[in-house]
Amino acid sequence: MQSAIKNGVGGGKNQVVKLDRVTVLPPVRRPGKIICMGGNFSDHLNEGTSSLPPFPISFLKAPSALIGHLAPIFYPPKVKLLDYEVELAAVIGRRCKDVSKEDALDYVAGFSVFDDISARDIQFAEMKRGFCNLGKNFATFAPMGPYLVTPDQAGEPDNMKMELRVNGSTRQLSSTKMMVFKIRELIEFFSSMTLEPGDVITSGTPSGVAIYRKPDKEPYLLRPGDVIESEIESLGRLKNTVVEDKAGYRVSSRNP
Repeated sequence: MQSAIKNGVGGGKNQVVKLDRVTVLPPVRRPGKIICMGGNFSDHLNEGTSSLPPFPISFLKAPSALIGHLAPIFYPPKVKLLDYEVELAAVIGRRCKDVSKEDALDYVAGFSVFDDISARDIQFAEMKRGFCNLGKNFATFAPMGPYLVTPDQAGEPDNMKMELRVNGSTRQLSSTKMMVFKIRELIEFFSSMTLEPGDVITSGTPSGVAIYRKPDKEPYLLRPGDVIESEIESLGRLKNTVVEDKAGYRVSSRNP
């Protein structure tokens, strides 16, 4: 993202405004639903010793978890294992139901970078009972941005380089080519329940997450002060910093 925002700021006059003077909101303010894929990259499945799923496996991310570029990620006091997941996000532009994969991209408004922040200790405890909810849905656990890129500018969504860095060190490096179910297939599958403008579907994440690092995951888990940069080819670089979630220190009212 550029270091300034032009036009439409300060009474409609052309101006240059430094990013540190504004709050960068996520590209979609309040989506009706955020559908996140689980186990949709072949390399990620291998590191977690899971088999290929017979159909897209998903969970819902709460819109209240959304934040934008440069917004802080709060580390909840009850969480012990905080992790990152770079993902591609497709934003629906038109209401659709039962669309074919051949027509799927006609219903996409654009693409963005998404980071599925995860409290692994809580997530895995929930999954033992067959559910996944709180571990994915604390406030600020859904960074998205830095902007929305239209399909004509983004290029082929199933062939984009992906990288996630923590404090400048590469943790994830892959491509959307590694997806088991491609973006068109995901839209076709989930449109059976009707998709609305602003709904978000994410790709799932490639290998390199902290929780599956061997022999010791501890050095890779997120800590307060860590700077996360999530980047996808042609979609820009999403940057967020992990901060301690102290009492009385919460998300700014200017954020979702």
